[in-house]
Amino acid sequence: MIAYDLRYACDHFVGIATYAYDVLDALLQVPGDQHYAVLWDPRQPHTRFDFSRLRSHPVVTWTERPYAPLSPLSLAQVGVWLRSLAPAVYFSPFHLLPFRPDCPCVVTVHDVRSLRFATELSPWRRVPYRWSLVRATRARLLVTDSDFSRREVTELLPVDSARVRTVYPGVHSGLGRAAPRRPTGLPEGGFALVVGDNRPHKNLVVLAEAWARLGVDAPLQLVSAGPAHPRHPDLAALARAAGACAVCLGRVPEAELVWLYRNATLVLFPSVYEGFGLPLVEAFAHGVPAVVSDIQVFREIGAGAACFVAPDSAETWAGEVRRLAGDREARARLGAAGRARAAEMTCDRTAKGVLALLREAAAGGATA
Repeated sequence: MIAYDLRYACDHFVGIATYAYDVLDALLQVPGDQHYAVLWDPRQPHTRFDFSRLRSHPVVTWTERPYAPLSPLSLAQVGVWLRSLAPAVYFSPFHLLPFRPDCPCVVTVHDVRSLRFATELSPWRRVPYRWSLVRATRARLLVTDSDFSRREVTELLPVDSARVRTVYPGVHSGLGRAAPRRPTGLPEGGFALVVGDNRPHKNLVVLAEAWARLGVDAPLQLVSAGPAHPRHPDLAALARAAGACAVCLGRVPEAELVWLYRNATLVLFPSVYEGFGLPLVEAFAHGVPAVVSDIQVFREIGAGAACFVAPDSAETWAGEVRRLAGDREARARLGAAGRARAAEMTCDRTAKGVLALLREAAAGGATA
């Protein structure tokens, strides 16, 4: 039996929640004799996903306890929970490792950005964050989302590189199953889309400055979709400060996100750091031409399928947006290359990769 920690598929998380849900959903479609004990906290809101299919699946034993996914106390509580279940292996789509699980553990370290950029966290948050990552290295195996992230983990954490493995996240085959719906508040006309939150590493300021350079005759409107952290200015505020204009839709339901992908002229990813970048692969899957920062992880994921721009050059961003907005053939070539790349990165492949690691960990018999 595999214990699968689904508690991270709650509304508190964004990309991690999608990963947690999609990987389990895909695992349930992989043939074999594996059975899953699914761990869930019934107090957690989960408005984005349908759990009914997971609960009723014949190879799932659904088990609930009121243990919050980010509570320090839950590390001990989940350890007790696992000891009562006695699974062959435990998998977490996040990096927190329970105390004394008495079974081999495989945990996911999506990135170590806050170790690389120490100023991202205050000292009182940075210390427990680093402690939790160091403790994660006691798991039998660590899963990362990219080779770039794997190198970062092995460089910044005390772990043998042989125990850190890359399994690319994939695009769910059901993406776009919801009937597309135009978001309210979206102005008429062509637009460039940014998907994600507004934390500093997303580098939204370069887009605000790029649109200021494009001026009143900008070929596209600038639109963002994703949650906004109140500690940081959103894209609209950054654009106003630069003398430009942007529309922030906030977090949108899947039906609206699908509409945005299908109708965007371009999708923009100006991040200075990512562990992977699932929205980029979602954009590829929809055939939307993407303009992205020239950083290692995007080169790994999107080489040949995206247009790469120096992350700190607003002038270059403005130039590429203007060029592609006026070049239908170039956009079509990028869109086709993106679709081909997305076809190589599916949730089915992700699930098979994760399952192979779970079997390896279970066979090894190591405990955390």
